[in-house]
Amino acid sequence: MIDLKTIDFKNIDAVIYLGCGDLQRLPDLPNDTHVVLVDADSAIIDLLEIQFSNLPKINCLHRVVSVDGSESQFNYFNLNSFNGFSGEKVIKALYPGIKLRNSEVVNTSDITEVIKELNIVCNSRNVLLIDIPSLNAQLLQKLKESGQLYHFRLIVACQQVENFFQDENSASELVTWFSDNGFLALQQPTADPDFALITAQSNLPYSFDKILENEIQNKEKNEPDQKSDQTTENLQLELGNSDLHKIIEEKDKKLAKLALEVAKITSERDSAKDERDSQSEQVSQLAKQIEQTNNLLNNKLSQLSFLQKQLVELEIENNRVSSENAIHQKALSKTRAQLDVIKELLTKQKVQQ
Repeated sequence: MIDLKTIDFKNIDAVIYLGCGDLQRLPDLPNDTHVVLVDADSAIIDLLEIQFSNLPKINCLHRVVSVDGSESQFNYFNLNSFNGFSGEKVIKALYPGIKLRNSEVVNTSDITEVIKELNIVCNSRNVLLIDIPSLNAQLLQKLKESGQLYHFRLIVACQQVENFFQDENSASELVTWFSDNGFLALQQPTADPDFALITAQSNLPYSFDKILENEIQNKEKNEPDQKSDQTTENLQLELGNSDLHKIIEEKDKKLAKLALEVAKITSERDSAKDERDSQSEQVSQLAKQIEQTNNLLNNKLSQLSFLQKQLVELEIENNRVSSENAIHQKALSKTRAQLDVIKELLTKQKVQQ
């Protein structure tokens, strides 16, 4: 289960929530944010439509999403988190108390077609929430291949800590996958120790590069079709129909705009790197100056300590000399007194003679 209270939805245009069966309530969202709730269980979608019927910006869609849009056996369990294509034995091996409510063959919807159907604007102000543990990594890989992965600023996935499901990644593997594909990813624990929350933030320069690359690839793929329809195009040109040229011009303008944005962001990134390197050099120089100052201070402190020691020794010596001088003065005074007595006696003897 994804805790929506932990997500910052400021300045977000669209929120796409795939596998919203555990949703209890929505947090406060900006008035202009469009929310699309998608789940494979029609009963859940019916309840959500009733719950949010007074909120026109919230759409609820019943879709069984997959990587290829084929018919598949879909299982409904008493825990919505495990609804999906995984067999009952696989789930029971993990959670013995789980029960299968229903199973049916369903027509699935290709994840890329679902995203196209939602018609979200290709920018960096979209959020994708995905809580289909048996398919998360596979669906994300399909979005990467179609280029739609980079339509989202933030992707949050509830993923199993261990490899529970066939062909699916563990939480740590999904973090690595995000990092390898240009996202800054973080793994956090949830109330259920078997599941972790993966938060992946897009790297804007990388995303712009991928969007531009996808636009170019799509244009190249369309070129054979354009050549095969040359006769029709010529006829349209003769009839004055320039719609195709307008479309191409619009695409070229869009590609040129994206290229300018990529160049601008790349320049800003390089400038930021240069500034960071300059600041690092300044910090290094400052550290050296601090080290030199500390060394000088330590030398001064050593000299001060030595001088203080000498001062103490001099004071001791001065006290000793003063004490000796006092003794000498006392002895000298005594000697002078004795000399005076002797002198007086001698004087008396001379007088008597």
